[in-house]
Amino acid sequence: MLEGLLKHLANSGPRLIGVLLALALAASSVVQTLAINAYFHVVFRLCAQVKTLIIGELFDKALRIDSSEKASMGVGTIVNLQSNDAAKLYKLPQYLHMLWSAPFQIMTVMIMLIRVLHPIPALVGLAVTVALIPLSSLVARALARARTRIVKLTDERVKLSSEVILGIKAIKLYAWEVGV
Repeated sequence: MLEGLLKHLANSGPRLIGVLLALALAASSVVQTLAINAYFHVVFRLCAQVKTLIIGELFDKALRIDSSEKASMGVGTIVNLQSNDAAKLYKLPQYLHMLWSAPFQIMTVMIMLIRVLHPIPALVGLAVTVALIPLSSLVARALARARTRIVKLTDERVKLSSEVILGIKAIKLYAWEVGV
C-alpha cells in the first residue's frame, strides 16, 4: 500500500485514489496495532501465570531447605535467587517467537526495500543495522554488569532487613521493650 501510495503521488494521480490509499494504509496500521496488542495481552497473561507458578514452587522448595543450609546461604540470597529466576522465566515466552519471526521480518523488509529503494540503498541500511550490533552488545554487557552489582546490593539489603525484623520480633516476643 505504501509503495502504491508513493507511486500514485509521484504520478500525480486522482486525489480520491490517493486519499483512499492513505486511509487504507492507516487502517492497516490500526489493525496491526490491535493484533499486536492482543498478542501481547495473551502472552503477558501466560507469563504472569508461569511466574506465579514458578515463585510458588521456588518458595515451596525454600521451605524444605534445612536451616543449616539456609544459614550458610542467607535469606537475602535465597529470596534474590527466587525473584531473579522467576523474572527471567517470566520474560522468556514474550520473546521466544522472535527466533523464527525476526529473520522472517528482516527478509520481508529487505525485499520490500529493494523493490522500493533499489538494492544499494537497502543494503546500506542493512549494513548500518549490522554495524550497530557490536555497539548494542557492549551496552548489553554493561547492563549485565550493572545488574550483577544491583543483585549483590539487593542481597545485602534483604539480609539487613531480615535481621532488623528478626531483632524486632525477638524484642517483642521476650517483652524486652520498655512499657509506655
